[in-house]
Amino acid sequence: MLRRSFLLWCTAGLPALKLDPGASRPAGRSLLLVTVINKRSLKPLTGLQPADFIVRAGGRDYPVLSALEVREPIDVLLVIDASMVGEMTASLAPQLVTQLAEKEQMAIIAYDTSADLIQDFTSTSDRLRAALAQIRFGNNPRLLDALYAAISEGFRGATYRRVLLLLTSGAIGPNRVSPAEVIRLARQHSVSIYCLYTFGSSSRDLEQLSTATGGVAINLRNLSKRTPDPARHIFEILRHHYRIEIPPLSLLAEDVTVTLRRPDRKDYLCSVLPLD
Repeated sequence: MLRRSFLLWCTAGLPALKLDPGASRPAGRSLLLVTVINKRSLKPLTGLQPADFIVRAGGRDYPVLSALEVREPIDVLLVIDASMVGEMTASLAPQLVTQLAEKEQMAIIAYDTSADLIQDFTSTSDRLRAALAQIRFGNNPRLLDALYAAISEGFRGATYRRVLLLLTSGAIGPNRVSPAEVIRLARQHSVSIYCLYTFGSSSRDLEQLSTATGGVAINLRNLSKRTPDPARHIFEILRHHYRIEIPPLSLLAEDVTVTLRRPDRKDYLCSVLPLD
């Protein structure tokens, strides 16, 4: 079995690995990856047009030049909580493995006080299931450090859109890096973070990580009330997003947000990943 430990104490970012998000971006424009879901049903919102979006950054609004609804293959880095409280959510992992479509790949990292790459990117479900069977639970979680290490090192074999799917109890533990540092690195590497959690005490931090990188944070208890097949529902969310073009963002416009121009906009969650 492949096993490689990432050094969680290292906080220096590696050179950004640029991901081609699909169609080439015209010169003089910025590209945003935007995910929109209904907060109640946890389903993606389809059929949106450029006029439906409001983009704001650096204290100003940006006109939306185009908005393309996209469903495309993904490469999923599944990061699993292997701490002393992580086992409560790990039972979902084998179901997530079965959701890979043609061309898609998955890699697996297990973390507690360290982060171990236990399976590199593959489309072979037998290899992924064998890796999951090797996980042993114990020690305290260092969730933010694990995410930082995973983003830095874990996507070297990725081809398609980079999705980090975190499966966690919700316990964060002591860390050397902050959520802001994780977000900054994820944006540099064009990685969307999706958080699946059980505890609600850390939901605000997990939501921050997700909404600032084009992902979604999902309480698994809430999801189980809405669907008999959580894994399939999750992958429906992972594969659906909008690619929005706007005039060039100002340098270091880290506060970019996207909302909807509609009366029921509070019923929807918009998350955004700048792709420049």
